[in-house]
Amino acid sequence: MAGVAMFTGGLLLEYTDVGKSILMTLSPTITSSQLGAVGVALVALGAFVILVSFVGCCGAVSESRGMLGLYFVALLFLLLGQVAVTVVAFVYGYQGFATDIDTQLTTYIVGNGTVGSEQAVLDTVQQFFQCCGSNGINDYEKFYPVRNETVVVPVSTSINATNAPATYFNHTWPDSCCISVGKSYKDLIMCKNVSLPKSTLTNYVNTEGCTLEIQKFVKDNLLIIGVAAAGIALIEVIAMITSCSLRKELD
Repeated sequence: MAGVAMFTGGLLLEYTDVGKSILMTLSPTITSSQLGAVGVALVALGAFVILVSFVGCCGAVSESRGMLGLYFVALLFLLLGQVAVTVVAFVYGYQGFATDIDTQLTTYIVGNGTVGSEQAVLDTVQQFFQCCGSNGINDYEKFYPVRNETVVVPVSTSINATNAPATYFNHTWPDSCCISVGKSYKDLIMCKNVSLPKSTLTNYVNTEGCTLEIQKFVKDNLLIIGVAAAGIALIEVIAMITSCSLRKELD
């Protein structure tokens, strides 16, 4: 049922204006690119949940040992994937985690406006963590200068200011960098006014970089994240044990 709900919701977001209108009403700051990304994610996740659940339910109802075995294998791969991610996170280290985030965000900032999915990810990150750029609003000043010149950025990509994506052609930061109050932005006009002194801009723009804000979030919510991951793993283990028990009774 959860899978069908996610799948249906994703389709409504992708192909109708009803779902988009509802989300835009709930959160006026959301962009069309974000809505598209959410729709695709819901369709993909919903389809996966439906498939796995269907195999498990059909295996139990029809008393099919093969389907119950397939259900067990699917859950096992999910569990192993979660364990692998956890192990890599501990082995790779906190600094490596931060470096990867910085590199990926820098890539998105440089290419933003040309790839819809990247723009959606960047906007979502900046809105959720209330941040701007990888290391602050200076990232946008650095990658999209007022002067007509080519800038070489850390990810070995060059971009010409005259050919910069339309989103930042006016040499400012995106809306998602602006401070929001409730469900709307505080003052977009003041926020996008790059001529204002930094002391004034801090009242309208989130000046902290996203890499640092993500690190803070993970550190502050590490226990909650761990408990949630353990809870999901426990549910998967219970489902695996149940499928094995049913399969054994059919022998």
